[in-house]
Amino acid sequence: LVDTTDIHLLPSVNPDGNAADTRHNTNDEDLNRAFPGWMELGMPRNDLIKDREKEVKAMMNWILDNPFVLSISFHDGRVMINYPWDDSPTAEEGEKAICPDDDVFSELSALYADNHAFMWTGKCLCHSETFNKGISNGAEWYVVDNGMQDYNYLFSNLHGNYCGTILLEKTNSKSFTG
Repeated sequence: LVDTTDIHLLPSVNPDGNAADTRHNTNDEDLNRAFPGWMELGMPRNDLIKDREKEVKAMMNWILDNPFVLSISFHDGRVMINYPWDDSPTAEEGEKAICPDDDVFSELSALYADNHAFMWTGKCLCHSETFNKGISNGAEWYVVDNGMQDYNYLFSNLHGNYCGTILLEKTNSKSFTG
């Protein structure tokens, strides 16, 4: 795999927030709520990037400039997998917002969750929330406007790329430094 595949690793989208143990950057912006969303579809790239945080601009350009096929974003706070859509024009919190590749995302998510020590149980060990087999469609959990996951999937597809993207909540605790 490593001989025939380009693998990109980004340790942190928010190094300043990581150092300060917060999800916000030095401008007190939550970077995972600062990407273009459905309302910006069809806008030129320069307009999409204008007035964004520097970290968001860098991620947007990286996503659009590289023909990624699969992306995974690691988060803390629950033990589960989440996939698009986090938001859509018809999304309702608590209901699935089904994207065109819902079956692929479900299968990839199950592949990971089923092989995790306990994720497949759907129980977050220190939270009362449960997720069917440890998997949730984004909006089914909660709606996220302008998140990176939907941006990656929605906008890279519009620019000739295809990028399946999932979010892996890897621990029950919120830790920004580890």
